[in-house]
Amino acid sequence: VTLVDHLYGVHMQAGNACVVAMRQQLSKDHPIRRFLTPFSFQTISVNDNARNNLVNPRSMGPRCFALTDIGMDLAWSAAPTLLQSGVEAAKAQTDPKLYWRALLDRGWYIENWVKPRLGKLTPWWGQALEVW
Repeated sequence: VTLVDHLYGVHMQAGNACVVAMRQQLSKDHPIRRFLTPFSFQTISVNDNARNNLVNPRSMGPRCFALTDIGMDLAWSAAPTLLQSGVEAAKAQTDPKLYWRALLDRGWYIENWVKPRLGKLTPWWGQALEVW
């Protein structure tokens, strides 16, 4: 969960994508960029530190996750297929209403996509359903 969902999903994918898109597509004076700036403050430097300290071979990452360098490489190569966001459920829907429901309704996604595939909900998914 930590390696895939947080480090890969939050930092290396979503955080970077949002900040890069904001900086490349919105001018310094654009109202949306000005609104989002406090929420993205130091994102690039935090992600750079994560890359240097957790992702690189022979860094703290393999030790923190109890993986060898080969195991870490395997984990990183599997991360894109393990990351669950709701998009995979939405793409599988043929009904447009279910497409949007799968994409936007986290409770529906957990009950109708995650639970059938896992057989039961893990404590993490159960807590996510309670919070939703």
